[in-house]
Amino acid sequence: MTVVSVVTPSYNQVSFLDECIYSIRNQTRSDLVEHILLDAGSTDGSLSILEKHSDWLKYWHSRPDRGQSQAINEGFRMATGDIMCWINSDDALSSNAAEIMIAALDGIKEPAWAYGRSIIIDQNSEMMGVGRLDKICSVCDVLRFHNHLMQPGVFWNRAMWDCAGTINENLHYVMDFDLWLRFSKISPPICIDKIIGVNRIHEDTKSSKGGLLIHKEISSVIRMHAMNNPIKNMAGHIDSKISTPSGVRNPQIIVMPPF
Repeated sequence: MTVVSVVTPSYNQVSFLDECIYSIRNQTRSDLVEHILLDAGSTDGSLSILEKHSDWLKYWHSRPDRGQSQAINEGFRMATGDIMCWINSDDALSSNAAEIMIAALDGIKEPAWAYGRSIIIDQNSEMMGVGRLDKICSVCDVLRFHNHLMQPGVFWNRAMWDCAGTINENLHYVMDFDLWLRFSKISPPICIDKIIGVNRIHEDTKSSKGGLLIHKEISSVIRMHAMNNPIKNMAGHIDSKISTPSGVRNPQIIVMPPF
C-alpha cells in the first residue's frame, strides 16, 4: 500500500496546531497517512495538544532544534512513505489531499512531483481566497510563479526526494522555493486543478515578519541556481529593489505578478 508521509515542524503555534493535526488525521484516506511532528520546545501549551494526538502521530517530540529546515529534514529521515510533503503547523490540508496525490503520483517510478490549489485563510480560519494555479513547465516558471506555488499544495515521490536532495538547512525563509527549483530541473510537475492545501496568513508568520531578510534570501537562492542571463538578471532586479526601502514590501511583487 502506498503511504503518504506528512512532516510538520512547529514552534509556539498552539492557536493553530490542533487544526493542522486534525486536517491530516481526518483525511479521507487517513489509513494511508503517517504524520511526523517535530516541535522545537514550545512553551505556549502546544505540548498538551501533542499529547492529545499521540495515539495518531507516528512520531513526535518537543525539544530545541536548529531551525525549521533542520526539523523538516529530521522528519523526512524517519518517514517511510512513497509520497511526501510537509505542512507547517499554522497551515493545513484539504480533507482529500492525500487521496488526490496518491492518484496522481502512485506507481510513478521516476522522480515526480505534483501541485494543486491552496485556499488562503486568516488567523481566524476565515477564507480569504483561493491561490492561482499557474502552469509550471520549467525553472523559469518556478521563478515567475513561486509564490503561487504554495507549499501546502505540493507533494512529491521518494524518487524525487532522493534525486533532488534534502532541504537546504542554511535557508530560513525560502527553503521551499529552493526545493521547487531543484525539482523543476529534474522534471516538470503534475498540475492538479483541485484544492490540496490550506495556507494561513497571519501577522506572526515568518513571511510576514521577514522583510528585507526574505528578499536577500530569494536573491541568494536565484544566484545559486543561475544558469543563464535571464535568471541572473532577475537576481539583479531583486538586489535593486532591496537597495531602497520603498522596494521592500512583499517578495511576491518582485519575483512574479500579484494575485
